[in-house]
Amino acid sequence: MHQAYRFALDPTIEQRRALSSHCGAARYAFNWGLREVERTLDARQWERRLVGGPLTEPPAWTLPALRREWNRQKQAVASWWPENSKEAYSSGLDGLARALRAWSASRSGERAGETVGFPRFRKRGHKDSCRFTTWVIRVDDGRHVSLPRIGRLRTCEVTTALLARLRRGSARILSATISQQADRWYVSFTCEVKRAVRIGNGRRDVIGVDVGVLRQATLSNGDAVEGPRALRSSLHRLRRLQRAVARRCRGGARRRSTVRRLAREHRRVANLPQRLSAQAHDAAATGEVPEPAGSTGGPQHDVSNVPC
Repeated sequence: MHQAYRFALDPTIEQRRALSSHCGAARYAFNWGLREVERTLDARQWERRLVGGPLTEPPAWTLPALRREWNRQKQAVASWWPENSKEAYSSGLDGLARALRAWSASRSGERAGETVGFPRFRKRGHKDSCRFTTWVIRVDDGRHVSLPRIGRLRTCEVTTALLARLRRGSARILSATISQQADRWYVSFTCEVKRAVRIGNGRRDVIGVDVGVLRQATLSNGDAVEGPRALRSSLHRLRRLQRAVARRCRGGARRRSTVRRLAREHRRVANLPQRLSAQAHDAAATGEVPEPAGSTGGPQHDVSNVPC
C-alpha cells in the first residue's frame, strides 16, 4: 500500500531560496507548456474559420511529448534552467499533462463526476510545490532529510516513524514533494509500505466512529464529540488581521509582514480540526473516549490560542 509521511522543514535562508527556486521552476514549466498548448489550439481554431480545416498538427500533451518539446526549447526560453534540478521542470510538465488529460476526459464524457475546466496559469505564492522522483531522496536520521540539488535539510519534527520502517525494509520511498503553506515549508514522502493488518487492539469491546460536519464525531454508543469550531473562535483575529492588511500600502514591507501573519492564522485554523480529529480517533481506539457532548451540545473548548 502507499502511504505519505509529511514533515515540516526548518531550512536556512539559502535553502529557502533553493526551495522557492525549484517551485518557481515547476511553475514556469507548467505555464510555458500551457502557453504552447493554447497557442496551438488557437491556431487550429483560426484555420478552421479561414481555411475550413486545421492545418497545424494537434498539440501533444502527454508527459513524454511535453518533455521532448521542453528539452528542445529550454535553452532559448529559460537559459537559467541548469540552476535547478531537472525534476523541477518535469514536475510542472507532469502537472500540466495530468490537468489536460482530466479536462479532455471530462469533455468527452470518459471522466465521471463534476466537469473539469481547462487548466489555468499558475501564479506565485498559490499552492507552490515541486515533486522529486529520482536522484538523492532519503531520510538521513531522526532530524534530517536529503533532496536533489537542495541538499540536507533539518526538520522541525522527528522522522523516526519513517526512518524505522526504512531501516527494517518495510517501506520504500517513491517520491518527495516540497510545498509551502504560509511561511512554512513541508516535505511529503510518498512511500510503498508493507503493513500487516491488525486484527484487534487487545480489547474485546468495539466502538464505531462517524466523522461529521456539525459534530466532530458521533460514537456508536450514542455519545458525541463536539468540534472545535476553529473558524468561529478565530473570526475576531482574522477580521483584525484582514483590516490591517487593507490599511497597508501595496508593495510595502509592513504589508508583506501582515499578509504572512494572516496566512499563518489561516493555516492554524485549517490544521486545528485535523489535529483534534486525529486525537479523537486515537482516544476512541485506546478506550480513552473524550468527554461526550450529549444532546445539548456539550462544553465548547477555547481554541483561539492553540498553536498548529
